[in-house]
Amino acid sequence: MADPPGDAQPRGVASADVVYQEYDRAGASRLVAVFHSTDATVGPVAPTSPVDTRLLTVLQPVFAFSGGPAGFVGQIRPDVATARSAVTHPSLYARSGSSPYDLQVSTAQVRGSAPDAPGPAPLFVYGAAPPKDASGARAATTVNVAVPGRPVETWAFASDGWAGPFGRFANLIVQVVPYKLLTPDRVPAVGSAQIIGSGIATTVAGPVAVTGRWLRPGPARLSNVVDAAGVPVRLVPGRTFVMLAPTGTTVTPA
Repeated sequence: MADPPGDAQPRGVASADVVYQEYDRAGASRLVAVFHSTDATVGPVAPTSPVDTRLLTVLQPVFAFSGGPAGFVGQIRPDVATARSAVTHPSLYARSGSSPYDLQVSTAQVRGSAPDAPGPAPLFVYGAAPPKDASGARAATTVNVAVPGRPVETWAFASDGWAGPFGRFANLIVQVVPYKLLTPDRVPAVGSAQIIGSGIATTVAGPVAVTGRWLRPGPARLSNVVDAAGVPVRLVPGRTFVMLAPTGTTVTPA
């Protein structure tokens, strides 16, 4: 999905089980929304980018996207995802106008177009209560995320979760990752989040923030978040928002 300019807001994101945010362009970003428990009409649907392959390999989902440079699209192999692009399956998509930001898709229709696709693997470890006993844990009701070159983003906690720019989520994970500049043919250069390896992470689950690290040793391995002692952080049940924040990002829970 694209992060539309101006006052336009992505549709359907708050219904996703997991949402990843990639900061691929100056002053803008793109979202990868994973739906499993709830269907929605989602848009605007954006072109694919190389981070999608790295995120989706462990899920092998049915993947909806608007198209993209040939080199990017070619990475969506059958062993990565069941591709359902607007180019190859236009009947799944609809437009509400003539804007490039109005392409939308129904997750129920996308899922129904591939009834034999495998089910998703669990992405995180969950517990029954906030991880207040984790090493490096602290109570938090607000979290300020300062991404270089962008306004500070504030998330606020209430009894039903964390409210941020794209809706309300039970968990917020800020993974600080390096970015690589890519220059595909005939389109502007874009930044690509490098999510294999390890780095600093802040995991916010319920009213508790844990400073630690993210770990992903290889493309076929799940990404894990651990506390200061290296113990996996258990998220609270509910929807999760993951910011793939560029180097230099600061996270301030309070």
